[in-house]
Amino acid sequence: MCLHSTFVDAGTGYPLYAIAGIVLLLVTGVVIWRQGRKYHQALQEITSLRCKLNEFDRYLGNITREKDWLIEETHHRVKNNLQMAISLLNTQYTFLADNEARQAVRNTQHRMFAISLVYQKLYQEDALSTIDIPQYISELLDYLKDEYEVAADIDFNLKTVPLKLDVTLAIPFGLIITEAISNIFRHAFTGREDGSVYISMQSNNGRHYKLLIKDNGVGLPVSFDPYADTSMGLMLMTGLSRQVRGTLQICNDNGVTIVLEFLNDGRLPENL
Repeated sequence: MCLHSTFVDAGTGYPLYAIAGIVLLLVTGVVIWRQGRKYHQALQEITSLRCKLNEFDRYLGNITREKDWLIEETHHRVKNNLQMAISLLNTQYTFLADNEARQAVRNTQHRMFAISLVYQKLYQEDALSTIDIPQYISELLDYLKDEYEVAADIDFNLKTVPLKLDVTLAIPFGLIITEAISNIFRHAFTGREDGSVYISMQSNNGRHYKLLIKDNGVGLPVSFDPYADTSMGLMLMTGLSRQVRGTLQICNDNGVTIVLEFLNDGRLPENL
């Protein structure tokens, strides 16, 4: 015969372990229910926050697109306004009889075109602040070739490393090239049947750049001092080289050699 001993609740008559199990199930159910409510509330908060973040992202996207559109539209309008000014100067040019005044107007037109071309490239390339310099130099040379009527057959050799410059650097850079090439067309090959111009842009480390413009023309007069000359073109080149925190050298070397060295480190150029 086997004897079984079972603890029984005196009030209910149920075994104590059954009552304990029921209580445990009730407590566990309450805990799970409360945790479920908290989880559901947290999930609702996360969903609401995600909706707000998505809405904010759409807002930022719209703001960014509007800003980009405004910048592009500004570039386009600046270019158009400069082109209009160039056209007005061209009209004024036809009414001038004084050769010096006519040359001054032409020089101004060329400088304005160099600036206008920067904004044209920005608009055409859908770039907000940088332009491709090798392509810019090539198009600027094509323009100046058409503008100057010289008897000599001039061969241009252009060699540049890939380079993109911010608009704040590209404008003074373009003006320096415009002055240098304009002087070559006006003075370098007087009385010559042909000539050559070598233009290179080199860099050793992607930050320090060296622009070299060299012709094999008649060269500078023996008495000419480029650092004491007070002509507007040379003063402009010197001032612009300082603006880009660069150094400018002009010397005789079987023609004229111009060297501009500057640092492309992302900093804004200095004021003149």
